[in-house]
Amino acid sequence: MSDSILPPSATRNLIQEVSKNLTSADILALLGTPVTLVPAPGVGFQIVPLAVIVKFFGGSVAYTNAGGAVNVKVGATMLQALTEQFITTVAPNRSIGVIGFAGAAELQSSAANPPDTDNAPMTMNKITNNYAAGNGTARVTVIYMIEPTT
Repeated sequence: MSDSILPPSATRNLIQEVSKNLTSADILALLGTPVTLVPAPGVGFQIVPLAVIVKFFGGSVAYTNAGGAVNVKVGATMLQALTEQFITTVAPNRSIGVIGFAGAAELQSSAANPPDTDNAPMTMNKITNNYAAGNGTARVTVIYMIEPTT
């Protein structure tokens, strides 16, 4: 496939990196308001995650988890759940979570035509229950490629 027919938003076979800063409001609303980490690449293409790095910085009040993990996914396909990424004691403490690198990140799309990862964004959300309280910030960095689904 020639790169000349790729849509401008899809740069195939190049390793790309994007970072997203999460505010305390973003973290507290993860159940109902997923955060888009990488936008949808266009029909006929999917995001291939290589690594996700989450750096969390504790605020003045530790988060209270009412249950449920933080989910990183492409479309409906879950990459990995982070169990206690945002549960850390108050500043100056921090936690760093990494999905991928050593064995790269694993993403298995559905057997469908097109796959459920086709033209799907990469998002982060809470699987169940928002955090009940707390504050702090996070920086999420995604290292990825774009590949055709056809």
